[in-house]
Amino acid sequence: MSSNSPHTSLTMLQRMNAHDEIAWEQFSLLYSPLLEKWIRSFTVSEDDLSDVLQLVLARVAANLNSFDAHRKDRTFRGWMYRMTQRIACDYLQIKHKTPRARGGSDALEALHQLPEIIDDLSETARLELLNLRRRALDLLKTDFQEQTWQAFWRCTIDGLKSTEVASELNMTAGAVRKAKSRVLLRLREEFDGLLS
Repeated sequence: MSSNSPHTSLTMLQRMNAHDEIAWEQFSLLYSPLLEKWIRSFTVSEDDLSDVLQLVLARVAANLNSFDAHRKDRTFRGWMYRMTQRIACDYLQIKHKTPRARGGSDALEALHQLPEIIDDLSETARLELLNLRRRALDLLKTDFQEQTWQAFWRCTIDGLKSTEVASELNMTAGAVRKAKSRVLLRLREEFDGLLS
């Protein structure tokens, strides 16, 4: 791991709560594509997409301390989804000057009917989670030497045995397993509670 990574003992979530600008930048890189996808699904136009995204990010910043990463019945993505849904609904109501009372336009009615994220992962949710994990890995890649990263990638992502990777990278099988473990540990430490 590179020596220029000063925050190794705190998770990204903890650093975000401490108003760490680098953690917020990484969070934005990690989550913005998913948030944009959700916002589009709530019938927000492309013209309004960046405005709603900024509202979501601001609301996350203001309410992050209310998310309890240790609750077993709640995921960070579910919390973010519900927040994004509420913000998109509020935005559309204000934009269309629709009263908050019963009724409303067909688009707003459909928005209110969208289901909450369910606990068992649908195919879409699985793909979203996979994309989040890939972006998280991209954010971590520069923290490791190339050989360490290749050992992790070839074992974990490509599914090769440690002996095969060891031969390929001119390492011992034990060194390959250690490299894999270091990257996985760092992934868990850095993104604890954010990738579920």
